[in-house]
Amino acid sequence: VLSAIAPHLEHAAYVGLVHAGEPMLAPLFEPFLEELRRRRDGHPTIVHLLTNGMALTDAKLRRVIELGVRSLSFSLDGMSASTNDVLRIGSKSELLLDRIARTVEIAHKSGVRVGLSWVVTQANVDELAALVRFASSSKLDWLKLEELFVRDETILHLAVDRYALDVAVANSRKI
Repeated sequence: VLSAIAPHLEHAAYVGLVHAGEPMLAPLFEPFLEELRRRRDGHPTIVHLLTNGMALTDAKLRRVIELGVRSLSFSLDGMSASTNDVLRIGSKSELLLDRIARTVEIAHKSGVRVGLSWVVTQANVDELAALVRFASSSKLDWLKLEELFVRDETILHLAVDRYALDVAVANSRKI
């Protein structure tokens, strides 16, 4: 796969490693970034990584920065285990919140931007104010709210009521 796409990487000024699982666990993750850096040969390249953060230790963070990641986003869907960990199987919100704050400290020293992606659900809509406070105190560069796409009626109960969302966003803007 890597040898098939390698010649095209010289044109890749922006690369987004997002969705479809945790990119850092893919066997080709580091070889891909190494080949991208080699093919770009010093030309400006933005590599954005979306992660659940569970595999991102300080050492791994330093390595992905060394390999060219310049923008990093965490998936977080709650400020507590009862909202995040239930929805994101395998995630540990308590560990992740500390890891996000630590990542910002390390990443900003290297000019890497760090943000957070949050899928708003009925369960976490009341935590938006706490999320905004966390984002501000952690010095995140951005906070992205996403709507839940319901394609299966078995999760319809997770969809947030529009009025509740409007109220939560309005209250969060006061922070």
